[in-house]
Amino acid sequence: MNNGHTIASSKLKRYLSGYALAILLTAIPFTLVATSHLSRAVTLTAIAITAVAQILVHLHFFLHPGFSPRKTWFVISIAFTAVILFIMVGGTLWILFELDRHMLF
Repeated sequence: MNNGHTIASSKLKRYLSGYALAILLTAIPFTLVATSHLSRAVTLTAIAITAVAQILVHLHFFLHPGFSPRKTWFVISIAFTAVILFIMVGGTLWILFELDRHMLF
């Protein structure tokens, strides 16, 4: 009975630490934007870094990816999603920057 309680307690600690990190990684960009003490470029870079960290925190603490044979499809689907997001975001940014470059002012 004690072993089950220990496993549940360790899972709860893992979820709570992930939740605390997620709140911290949400509060950092909010504070940077609300106070606006830094330059725009630094603020955008910090937001991008905390966004990537937020994704990694959610993957590690809540989705529990692994490289075991049972979780192979999970890792493949995450990689496929990352490639599609890269293509969509990269393509959108490319189009927007090209449009901006070709605008006549």
